[in-house]
Amino acid sequence: MEIDRREFSKLIAGVGGALSYSKLLGRDSSKCGELSAFDDVIAWSSDKIAYWVDGFNYRDTELNNRAYMAILIKHVQNQEEYIDKIVCTNKDKEIILAQYFAPEDRISSGYLPYILLSNIDLSQSLLFLYIQVRSPTQLRRYRYTFSNLERSKLTGPQLPAELVADMRTAAHAGIVSSPFFLPDNDSGLSHNVRARLLDVKPSGFFSVGVEFMHGDQDLKHYMRYFIVTDPVGRILGLSKRLGPKGYDKVKLVLSLSEQERNTWGMTRNMVAKIGDCPYIMVFCDDIAESLSKTTIWLR
Repeated sequence: MEIDRREFSKLIAGVGGALSYSKLLGRDSSKCGELSAFDDVIAWSSDKIAYWVDGFNYRDTELNNRAYMAILIKHVQNQEEYIDKIVCTNKDKEIILAQYFAPEDRISSGYLPYILLSNIDLSQSLLFLYIQVRSPTQLRRYRYTFSNLERSKLTGPQLPAELVADMRTAAHAGIVSSPFFLPDNDSGLSHNVRARLLDVKPSGFFSVGVEFMHGDQDLKHYMRYFIVTDPVGRILGLSKRLGPKGYDKVKLVLSLSEQERNTWGMTRNMVAKIGDCPYIMVFCDDIAESLSKTTIWLR
């Protein structure tokens, strides 16, 4: 049985959970050329990949630990060298995702578009991402290993140092809540992010209106950070209040300017562009209780 590689990509891309090649092709998955070609691989460097994991991972419930995952592979696509194949498997070599690409498949930075995985089982100890890089003279095959995956925190290396320090010392320690999972508190205050995309332009400029989750309480209990990121947690826009003042019920978060980027000590590759994003994440930081998030899908 033969399947055109792009038809194969379409077939696999939307599959939730793992699908073995033996189920797809009716043969032993260990003999499948897609995986056997990756017997000799090079380790993919951790500084050339960024990812964000979100979803159910609540050890104190009987719910299955299921998540979605966004991946950004930091490799510039061009005619001379490009990634033409991505395969993701679990430790049993069952296929979670397989996609094929051409040199033209790239976002504004030159990287591949965001890779999106859904229905990932976080109880799995290992996931493997196989990456094939093609050039006119050779094929190079790489593997990146995800081990002991957990829901991501807003403390990653892609963020400015001041923000990371503030998150780590806050009551929530950078752990992200959602409307489905809130920390215990006795205040009775709501912690639900309500955000709207108000404007977006081809230049990359945007504005997002974020409602305050509740009114300012005192110097130690107020809405501090309003943050917009790409699917892997890279900054798109960022606003920090220095205290409980200027409460207007809605905070406008704008795309980060060059001057603001420099003020936050961020390099250009730490800042994303909204036109590349299938969706954006909006975070609101209640310094005393909760770091909450919502998602706005753009396409």
